[in-house]
Amino acid sequence: MQAHLYLGETLFRAGSLSPARKEFEQTNSLARELATAEEQWKSLYGLGRIEASAGNIDTAERDYREAISLIEQTRGQLQLAALRSEFFADKREVYDALILILIKKNELDESFLFLERSRSRNFQDSLQKNQGGAPLTLQHVQTSLPPATLLLEFWTAGNETAVVWCTRDAAGIQTRQLTAEQQEKLQAALKRMPESLEDPDEKTIFDEVLPTDWRFPRDVRHLLIVADAWISSLPFELLHTPDDSKSLLVDRYDISYLPSAALLRRNIADRHVYWPWNRELVAFGDPVVKTSEITNGKQDAAPLNEQSIPYSREEIDEIAHLTPGATKIFLRENDLKKTFMNGTANSAFILHVSTHAFADGDSPENSRLLFSSDGADASPSYVYLRELYDLDLSGVKLVTISACDTERGKIIRGEGVQAFSRALISAGAQASATSLWRVDDQPTAEFMRLFYDFLMKEHKSKAEALRLAKLKFFHSNSKLNRPAVWAAFVLNGDGLTPLPNVISWTELVASVVLPVVFLVVLVLSARYIGNRNLRS
Repeated sequence: MQAHLYLGETLFRAGSLSPARKEFEQTNSLARELATAEEQWKSLYGLGRIEASAGNIDTAERDYREAISLIEQTRGQLQLAALRSEFFADKREVYDALILILIKKNELDESFLFLERSRSRNFQDSLQKNQGGAPLTLQHVQTSLPPATLLLEFWTAGNETAVVWCTRDAAGIQTRQLTAEQQEKLQAALKRMPESLEDPDEKTIFDEVLPTDWRFPRDVRHLLIVADAWISSLPFELLHTPDDSKSLLVDRYDISYLPSAALLRRNIADRHVYWPWNRELVAFGDPVVKTSEITNGKQDAAPLNEQSIPYSREEIDEIAHLTPGATKIFLRENDLKKTFMNGTANSAFILHVSTHAFADGDSPENSRLLFSSDGADASPSYVYLRELYDLDLSGVKLVTISACDTERGKIIRGEGVQAFSRALISAGAQASATSLWRVDDQPTAEFMRLFYDFLMKEHKSKAEALRLAKLKFFHSNSKLNRPAVWAAFVLNGDGLTPLPNVISWTELVASVVLPVVFLVVLVLSARYIGNRNLRS
């Protein structure tokens, strides 16, 4: 069976389609006899490619669909999520082959259905456990979209790129082919970020991700981006608007990123008004590490300065000052992993962590956040990415990880970028703010102050608050206006709703005292008038 399979693949790559078909058919027959699903789908995929090469598109589509059905059955039998995480690594290409056919046939609903089935499957599994429901359709998404919102779901395979777009009232597919030279330049620019953002020529290459000769609907103000593969590393705020090469997307639209459109199913409604004694903010930061310095997970000889993040305390203090509700702050020796993991992280609407982060591109589960050493001679303490998945963050509306590289991670085919935002949203948080690359401590602290000012004082939605903070930096006459500084910060998850409304103590006292004062004045006025009438 294996010999027939490999011979069929070799003959197909050599262009000998008829002999290759015979080998794949023999493989399929033996695989059915031996009940080996792996060889069944591989032989069907081989037969589908042969049919597609011969122009028999309908037959190729049938073979691909049967292969995908077998893949789905096999995946459903896996019990451990760890086994499922890289399950699609060698199978995503089968979905891609079918998606390409569906896109060329302009079958919009089916294209979207298989786009969703080809990505973030572990994440979608966790959503379905909590919510249940049938497979997500384009119609479901459209009914879930708020007004003035445009969803862009990207797909890329080889030199083909496409985007399924939809609003509440319309939907469509746009495609684009990238040459080998374009792809090479794009990949090089993405690898060099943020340095490539200082080069005007490299910065405009990112615009080639968007389809040509296509315009966003006019009434759109919010963009929801479901990226794919290498596109996941791209800050869309830096792309130019399709109808104006001088304006960036950040000038017109707030942007939220989603691992899957299935996230729109999550119920986020919260119309309660909260009191000033309700806890609104939990923050961890300014870690103390009394051993050797940690850089990318390796110990160096130089001791770690106890003020290793000099603006972390100031950042958290200013955010707490902006918060009308109750706060719980853990700094320095109190910035402990055990406190973070014992349920405290889920005890407020906002979770803010200001620290060092280390992204492990080879083993994403080992990416980690630094906390203070637990004891005078203890080693540095880390919260690992894999540990975040086990947290309950269902009460958190926004998690901000104010650290470097927290949105960087290994891209796993069929799952996407394995970064902190994915773990936090999987744990139940409604949204997360993270960074795509390294930003200096002082600009980060200033950016966070602006972000929370728009959130707290002006009650903007999370995505709009982030956008306005970026525009403040962008249009400032300082070194902060460089995209390498402000474009690093991205928002994943629900960006379209504001934080819950919390009445401050000042507002509460005013709402009680002013009516009392008014009544007292009214009573005294009535007595005064009554006394005057009696004298007269």
